[in-house]
Amino acid sequence: MSSALPPASPEALEPLGRPLPVRGPAWLAESARRALGVSREVAVLPDAPAPFFCGAVAVAAGVLCVLVRPQALGYRNSLLLDLAIIAVACLAVGYHARLVCPPGAQPAVHAAVLPAAALLALAVVLASISSIPIGAAAVAGAAVVITLVPYLDARRVAGRELGRERVLRDAVGVGTVAPLVLLGAAPWAPWAARLPVVFAGGSLIAVDAIRREAVSWRTTLTGAAAVGALTTAAVMPAGRLSQATGATGLLLLWYGLRGIVGTVAARRRGLVLVEYAVFVAAAIVVLAGLHRPR
Repeated sequence: MSSALPPASPEALEPLGRPLPVRGPAWLAESARRALGVSREVAVLPDAPAPFFCGAVAVAAGVLCVLVRPQALGYRNSLLLDLAIIAVACLAVGYHARLVCPPGAQPAVHAAVLPAAALLALAVVLASISSIPIGAAAVAGAAVVITLVPYLDARRVAGRELGRERVLRDAVGVGTVAPLVLLGAAPWAPWAARLPVVFAGGSLIAVDAIRREAVSWRTTLTGAAAVGALTTAAVMPAGRLSQATGATGLLLLWYGLRGIVGTVAARRRGLVLVEYAVFVAAAIVVLAGLHRPR
C-alpha cells in the first residue's frame, strides 16, 4: 500500500523565473521538500549603507561649534547658535538615514539623541577650555559619535548587531557623558550651568540606552528623566570633592541608574540588576564615603 506525495503547483516551482516540468526529478524533489516542510527560501537581511554623509555632517558641525565658541561670540549668542547647530545636524542625519537606508534597516528616531548629546558635550568642552589639542580631540570624538551611532542603530534594526557593536555603543554613551559630569563636578562653574547640563546630558543619553530595550516612549522618557534628576541631585555632594573624584562618582551613579532603569523597563532580572547596583553602591561610596570634613 503506497501513499502519494502532495503535488506542487507549477507556480511554486519557478525559482529561476521559468516553470519547471510538471513531472520529473525536479518536481519529485520539490514535492518531497514540501511534504517534509523544508523551505528553499533564504532570508536576506538588509544592511545599512556606509555612513559617509553622517561623517560629513559631523565634520561640518564640529567646525561650526569651534567657530561659535563663547570666547569669540559671548555666552548668549554661542548658546543659541550651538542649539541651532545641534538641531540642524540631528535633522540632517535623521532625514538622510531614513532616505538612503533600505526598508527594515532604517534607524529609529532615538538614533539622533546620542549625536545631540555629543554636540552638547562638545559645546561644553569648547566653552570650558582654550587648549587646541583638547579641543581637537573633543571635535574628533563628537564626529565619531555622530558618524557611527545612526549606522550602528540601522544594523541593530536590521538584526545585524553583534555583541561588540552593542559594547561599542555603550562605550560611546559613557564617553559622551564624561565631559558633562566633569562640568558638573567643576568647583569653578556656576550652578546655573552645572545643573542643566548634567540633567540634559544624563537624560538624553539614558533615552538612547533605555529605548534600545524595546520599551514604550512613555516609559523611556519617564525613566530617563529619573536618571537625569537623580544624577543632578548628586552634583552638590560631588562639588565638595576634587573635580576628578566628583566626576567619577557622578559617572558611576549615572551608569548604574541607567542600567537599572533599562533592565527594569525591559522586565529582565537576575545578575544584571546586581551588576548595575554595584555601580550605584560604588558611586555612593565615592560621593559620600570618601568625603571627610576637616
